[in-house]
Amino acid sequence: MSMRVLIVDDEPLARDELAYLLGKCEGVSAVAQADSIEEALGLMLEETVDLIFLDIHLTNESGLSLAGKINKLKKPPLIIFATAYDDYAVKAFELNATDYVLKPFELERIQQAVKKAYGQHQKQERIG
Repeated sequence: MSMRVLIVDDEPLARDELAYLLGKCEGVSAVAQADSIEEALGLMLEETVDLIFLDIHLTNESGLSLAGKINKLKKPPLIIFATAYDDYAVKAFELNATDYVLKPFELERIQQAVKKAYGQHQKQERIG
């Protein structure tokens, strides 16, 4: 079993770096990218997303508001906030975030976050 991951970040370099690191993570089968909330929601309608790496500061938007929308879905994907700011961690966990990783990304930390999400994903699959 593996997870389909969506990266939501308005910085192409950050997305590419994260996609590269996710490619080295066990349990990740596919990685899609979106640069806005609108694009992310559109992608989620088209295909199954198990895990989202979500930036908090998007152009004129907040990743926190997307997280709020995602949590209302019947089978919401897991969310890991991936941001340069550490002052939103409490808010992120209030939104049921699986993890909170800081930029610049390190492979070991990303692998740790994916492993944690993978464990949660497997539990959800068992529950149905």
